[in-house]
Amino acid sequence: MKDKNILLAYETKKEIDSNTVHVTFFDYSEKKIGAYSLNHTNHSNKRSQQRGIINEMIFMAAGLGDCTYKQGLAYYAISEKARKQVDNKQLAGRLKNLVIVMNDAKGTLITCYKNKNGARNIAKKKKRLA
Repeated sequence: MKDKNILLAYETKKEIDSNTVHVTFFDYSEKKIGAYSLNHTNHSNKRSQQRGIINEMIFMAAGLGDCTYKQGLAYYAISEKARKQVDNKQLAGRLKNLVIVMNDAKGTLITCYKNKNGARNIAKKKKRLA
């Protein structure tokens, strides 16, 4: 399936207070060029390094994943159907069970992790933090 092909180019820029990743992408299906930036918190930067989750995987999850808004945050979980749209089979394998938690309003990544039943567990979360 070639209708969802997106070519990504990354440029990482470290700032004093946070880590910012700038991405330029070309969407073949819509024939558009776009740009996006993501701010890592110290926690998300540390956790992504510990768990072997690279920035490319995070952007793929945000772009292809199913988004659920709970507790004032956006949870992105990759479905099996979305994983099949990724041309790079090695990357598609690494995307399995990936969940990222973001504050969409600020473009900040809170954390990322792998969970076998990620989408189901997110759906069970309460709407508000206690």
